Amino acid sequence: YYVKQDAVKNAYHAGMKMASQVVAEKRELDAVFCVTSAAAEGAAQIFREHGRSDIEITGFNHFDTDHDRDITFTTMAVDFADMGKRAVEFLAGKRKLPKVTRLTPQLMIKNA
Repeated sequence: YYVKQDAVKNAYHAGMKMASQVVAEKRELDAVFCVTSAAAEGAAQIFREHGRSDIEITGFNHFDTDHDRDITFTTMAVDFADMGKRAVEFLAGKRKLPKVTRLTPQLMIKNA
């Protein structure tokens, strides 16, 4: 499912909309990957409300939201501060630009 997002702040609601579509269509899914943790949290909220605790949910970016703290899902935490620092160093000429830059995200259980 693809739900167009107008801004990051709407990711939570986009996750809710996607999950609502899954529930309405009675889709049998094992897991859902959401592009942001906020979208994952929104999806988890809807799945929980409809008794669909059987669906595993993963988000990406590990941003905190002000929504329900009792929802658990996994997320990939990215060190955005390190990413920004490296970018500034590259742009300032303090670091040679490599062909590939690898950042290692960390799998986390959110709100556990």
